Amino acid sequence: MIKIKKNKDFIGTLRNILENEEYQGIIQLLKEKNGFKILDQEQFKSVILVKHFTHNNYSSFRRQLNLYGFQSRKSNKNEILYTNESFNFETDKKLKKQRKSEICSENIELEQKRQLNQLLQLQQNQKQMIEQIKTIITTQEETKQKMKCQLSNYVKQRFKSDERDKFLFLALSLYTNIKDQKFSKHFKLIRIIY
Repeated sequence: MIKIKKNKDFIGTLRNILENEEYQGIIQLLKEKNGFKILDQEQFKSVILVKHFTHNNYSSFRRQLNLYGFQSRKSNKNEILYTNESFNFETDKKLKKQRKSEICSENIELEQKRQLNQLLQLQQNQKQMIEQIKTIITTQEETKQKMKCQLSNYVKQRFKSDERDKFLFLALSLYTNIKDQKFSKHFKLIRIIY
């Protein structure tokens, strides 16, 4: 069995893995060159971690990435993306480990940016909802006017002039006072006329 020499340079090892054509179905460099995506986490653990890092502990690998300032997120395709805005795999050869205080302050800044983006998105959604509500209210008002006209036309065609005035008065009273529970009296009167 051939022993593979383990590279103690984490970033160098990661660069070698990303440059290896054999692993393109498992892990790929992002177009921006500031990170990579893991396409198949199980394959990554069982093939790449075991071969290049002497373990298959994904959490340990992720902790190492965090020490070097990489941030993780999931893509729409359920891929895991790791990025570091201050690093480029093509041009930068080394990346220093960051102190925990540096990592925490960067994480706080990123979290604040993320929350600000969420807030802006919520505000935009709120504006859209307000516009939709205004449209619904306008539509309801138009429908209300149409119903009044249709009721009026119906009554004009259906009843004689003296009955028509009584019916119109009662119908409009019913329509406007429906919230006040006064409509039950009006229904009785309408039934008598009808």
